[in-house]
Amino acid sequence: MTQRDLAFKWGLYGAVSLLLLLLQQFVLVHIHLLDTHPFLLPLLVAVVATLEQPHQAAAYALGLGVLCDLLLSPPFAFFYSLIFLVSAIPCALIAARLIAAKFSCSLINGTLCLLLTDLLHALLQIYNNPTALWAAMDLILREMLLTLPLLPLVYLLLLQVHRKTNWD
Repeated sequence: MTQRDLAFKWGLYGAVSLLLLLLQQFVLVHIHLLDTHPFLLPLLVAVVATLEQPHQAAAYALGLGVLCDLLLSPPFAFFYSLIFLVSAIPCALIAARLIAAKFSCSLINGTLCLLLTDLLHALLQIYNNPTALWAAMDLILREMLLTLPLLPLVYLLLLQVHRKTNWD
């Protein structure tokens, strides 16, 4: 792949990611079912980690994490950068070594990525308020129930980018 092809590929991934980030911030945050809202961003990391090489997935996760740290209000500095990078690595390894079916792998990776993000966030809540353990676990479950049904949308969008930009 030439540098121009790589720039086109990651520019397209960036455009789709920005579109889904805008959907997250302007639409999904206003949908309150089960007293929470869906959170798409870990799914982006999981699907890209499923479709691309591990080093590319790690770079994407770090870039998306930095963007989220700048635009969203994370619990601490570099929260999203850290958790997206940490979750992208096992997701990419699962996709490369264990599960060949892309959608099934995306579903497993999406669950893993969302769970790791929510668990780190919950640990911070529990650290500040030890009595919040059950409330934090309940929130994780509700958020997963609302977010995982949106995985096919994220998967199909990113799969189209993958197919249009990978000729090998």
